[in-house]
Amino acid sequence: MGDLDDLFPADSNQAKAAQEKTLIELVRIVGDNMGRARVQGNEVLTREPRCGVLVTGEYLIGSGSDAARLLPIKFLTPISNAKLSECQAEPLALSTFYFHYLTWFISNYDSIQDWLAGALLKSRGTHLGVHDRLQETYFCLGSAYRIFLQYCLDKNFISAKNAQGEYRSFKHLLTALVMKQDKEVRKGGGVKAVCDVDLFELIRTLYNGKQFHLANDISRLNKKHHGFTDSEFLYLRGGRMMDEVLKFAPKATYNTVTDALIAQDALKVGNEKRSVQIRSPQGNTRFYAISLKKLRR
Repeated sequence: MGDLDDLFPADSNQAKAAQEKTLIELVRIVGDNMGRARVQGNEVLTREPRCGVLVTGEYLIGSGSDAARLLPIKFLTPISNAKLSECQAEPLALSTFYFHYLTWFISNYDSIQDWLAGALLKSRGTHLGVHDRLQETYFCLGSAYRIFLQYCLDKNFISAKNAQGEYRSFKHLLTALVMKQDKEVRKGGGVKAVCDVDLFELIRTLYNGKQFHLANDISRLNKKHHGFTDSEFLYLRGGRMMDEVLKFAPKATYNTVTDALIAQDALKVGNEKRSVQIRSPQGNTRFYAISLKKLRR
């Protein structure tokens, strides 16, 4: 992992443009897995990059296809100098961790490889409704964290219950970050919007990523909520549901969304309509009732 430190608002517009150009060039080289060519003697040599790029900075850059190669993470809490000093006082702590982690990884290489192959196949069989590069980022970071948690489990550093909770929290955060960055991709223009979106998987991802603002039960429902849940179903207002879906699948319609849910046996339907009418604090309201059992991962 390479570290580029750091992107800052330079006094000179020329200097600022130069550092942004350098960053985007590095991101494209690594993101496209294309090494720079250089001449050695009479031969042209090209080395493929063998690392990622970790960049710190004070502002965001990139739109369109450049943004699809980046995943910004905003630090909301300042770094603690006291905790930083503790880490600096133990210079071998990080290298010792890597030694033990890599030893474990190599010992379990075949099983990890088999799991990754299956996970990748599943990932490519569904679509979150984001740019393909961001979907790949989503898979890489999610699977890497899951392998790390498996290491923690094998070493008895964490319980199975806590590992599941940590993984869910990580995926919720990762989903929000990827979807937020996809909006920057679309701002750039010239980027084809995703058409072939797995709408059931998109609804599932939005739910698990906590993108729907939900009341715990219908008695607490207000106009700000997308809907509510009970022990069996997620109830979504049609208009609010489509507001979220259309951010990632611009060609989706009520029918295509409900068709996708019905195909997965995930939608509760009435005799005539695909939505159900329920008495709410706002009066009689229609909701799409989606099975929580189908949505939960």
